Amino acid sequence: IAHKTVYIQRSPTNVLPASRVAMEVLFTLLDKENVTLLFTCLLLEQKILVFSEKISVLTVVTEALLTLAFPFKWEHVYVPVLPLQLLEFLSAPTPFVIGVHP
Repeated sequence: IAHKTVYIQRSPTNVLPASRVAMEVLFTLLDKENVTLLFTCLLLEQKILVFSEKISVLTVVTEALLTLAFPFKWEHVYVPVLPLQLLEFLSAPTPFVIGVHP
């Protein structure tokens, strides 16, 4: 890397994030009523806890959920996979989106 030029740029703010697969997983696992409920909770800055026995699903679903808020950006606590040893963080007084795997 020392002899190469590396360009890093931010994606334009008026372009939808690329997350087709994440959205498909979200809408496959949850019906439209539950997705709407989660979206409402997200916009109202509520605490959102995602629980799944498949650890790979947690990040995909939480990322898809945050992508739904575009063009808004989640500025609160976001932990895609919270280790079980840190479950006391669920009592935090702030809004969060947290994934938990048993």
